[in-house]
Amino acid sequence: MVSRRDIKRVKRLAFETLDPKCDPATRKAAESLRRRVARWSKESPDFVGVGVAEQTTKGQKKGAPALKVYVRKKRARNRVPKSRLAPRFLTVAGARIPIDVEEIGNPRTEVEYYTHERRRPVGPGLGIGRKDEAWGFGTFGCLVRSTDASDRSVYLLSCAHVLAANGLGRNGDPIYQPAPEGTRRLADNIIARLARYQPFDFSTPDFPHAIDAAIARLEPGVARSNLIPYYGAIGPPKTSQPKQVRMFGAATGARVGDVLDPHFYGDIEFDHPQGGRRKLRFENIVYCTKYSDNGDSGAVVLDAEDGGLVGLHFAGSESASFYIRIGAIFSILQVELWRP
Repeated sequence: MVSRRDIKRVKRLAFETLDPKCDPATRKAAESLRRRVARWSKESPDFVGVGVAEQTTKGQKKGAPALKVYVRKKRARNRVPKSRLAPRFLTVAGARIPIDVEEIGNPRTEVEYYTHERRRPVGPGLGIGRKDEAWGFGTFGCLVRSTDASDRSVYLLSCAHVLAANGLGRNGDPIYQPAPEGTRRLADNIIARLARYQPFDFSTPDFPHAIDAAIARLEPGVARSNLIPYYGAIGPPKTSQPKQVRMFGAATGARVGDVLDPHFYGDIEFDHPQGGRRKLRFENIVYCTKYSDNGDSGAVVLDAEDGGLVGLHFAGSESASFYIRIGAIFSILQVELWRP
């Protein structure tokens, strides 16, 4: 029987690197999976991504791991063109890896277009945004600081699509709490200024992004707190993924979700800087049951059991929510959790 570890290895080899030292059978399976996903993403409007999770049949969990193929809408096999059909198994060294097709809706970033009341001190869970409200408003994630000891600034962490206008933002751009609405753009609502973010690549549809995150330097004199409403203090960052998570978003407040697949690789819809919507591909993000709504993008995600910091919420669909691992964010942006 193929183990979850074997399936994860095939998936990792297919999308992260093809290790020349891996055995020929595993390499062949990984290359086959890579080709299939490339064809599905090009030809099928329903394809979303792949992952590794428990196999289900008619909604019932089978207890065995499977390679998951996620789609916006699942259709009967006799209504899907042969070139788009997912095989029932992938064979590796004589063992069959089950392939499980699952409907998860249309994942997209979760911003909203109305403002929130002014709150001080500023901190996790509050509604924030830019002055160009066309990009929508999101959630204050948490306070962080640079890993460079010479930088004593305190930063606000949230999603890049909230703070940096999906790549159009410039360092020094003001961030508001509450976010401006209509003609109301009060200077005393500026709480931070954009400092750093990981840009997106909209020119290459299959380029795998690791994070959607940005930091903004808090303005001098702005009262701050790193306590989350209802939950309190944020626990230490964790690299392991829990079975259940909790979040406090500007739109939904306190919510809980179950982790379904911590190895999701697939497409998320974003607003394109030149107009319209475009898909960006993300790797190694975490797929959960629905715990979020529009306006929650940027909220931190915690281990529901011990409150440890595990991720940053950034997208959702009709039935699912997605977060980015906090370890990847801290590593790329070179920050750590701020403690008063």
